[in-house]
Amino acid sequence: LDSTFGGLEAMITGLCDEYPRLLGCHREMFVLGLLVFIYLCALPTTTYVLFVCSFALGDSEVSQDLPPWAMVLAWSITASSIICIPLYIIYMFIVTPGTIRERIKNMIKPEEYMPPQLNPNYGTHV
Repeated sequence: LDSTFGGLEAMITGLCDEYPRLLGCHREMFVLGLLVFIYLCALPTTTYVLFVCSFALGDSEVSQDLPPWAMVLAWSITASSIICIPLYIIYMFIVTPGTIRERIKNMIKPEEYMPPQLNPNYGTHV
């Protein structure tokens, strides 16, 4: 992911530097449009063609060609990456102290980060 963001930032900066009048004052919209374009282009490479066919042809026509175990496997693989997000939200809700309102407020607030070298207890193992 690190190299992806670095490459993307290099491309954005290069294009904005090359066309400052066109993209300079609209950088945020350009970045949004570029990311949506990249997402749509990458979507077929990360999802099964089955899902595209399901939407285009209707679910019943596609599912007749696959055995039930293949459908279960496909949905299990898909769910394995998606399920992490709601599970983490539930976990954070359980371990965050406070009332429901305080929990939600603390969960959507960015965490404070202190580099270990600046932490006075760094390396003391206390």
